[in-house]
Amino acid sequence: ALPIFIENPFEQNVANIRIGTGFFIKIKLGEKNIPFICTAKHVIKEGSTKVSLILYKKDENNENIKFDLSLDKTKKLIKEFINDTIFIEILDSEFPSDEEIKINFLKIDEKYLFNPFKYIGSQAITIGYPLKYLINDEDDTKPLISNGRIIKIKENETKVVYNMETDVGSSGAPICIINEKNEIKLIAIHQSKDTKNEKNNYNDGYLLGPILKIFLEYN
Repeated sequence: ALPIFIENPFEQNVANIRIGTGFFIKIKLGEKNIPFICTAKHVIKEGSTKVSLILYKKDENNENIKFDLSLDKTKKLIKEFINDTIFIEILDSEFPSDEEIKINFLKIDEKYLFNPFKYIGSQAITIGYPLKYLINDEDDTKPLISNGRIIKIKENETKVVYNMETDVGSSGAPICIINEKNEIKLIAIHQSKDTKNEKNNYNDGYLLGPILKIFLEYN
């Protein structure tokens, strides 16, 4: 269930492309589970009409899978940016046509979704696409898997601090815990390094619980 690499060529940033990481998630709206791609707001410029996605999952020709995703305002999604996050609805017609591709959606941790202090000390993992690894890798767009711990909860229980290796390009990556059943569960969305604690590899992310609460109110 690897995340995706996002290119948003509508804003100058690095090599004229705004880059980041996103991931697949399903959210129940009414009676339906709607598929979304989630990422950080600053990865995608407001006003953009589409983003280009690279799914790191080899096909028979040994190539990554690339496809575009519309940012049409008529979608259920995009009604609002919530903090520094955005949810983009995926239409059936937008999935890659290759029948061999099976999209895996990250599972949300529901046990402590609204009691995040229980996460402190938990083993954590993130998968993203830091720029320095993309530059040094001439053959592929490969994700970096980084392990660490949940350090603290802050800002009225809306943000989480964790010590993991990240860089430019990691924005929007999923922050997951490994629970007592050795399951990987989504709890937050990576925002940025904690500039006051960079030497400890501290990072900030937005907790999913408060985001989903607001998101469901809008939809």
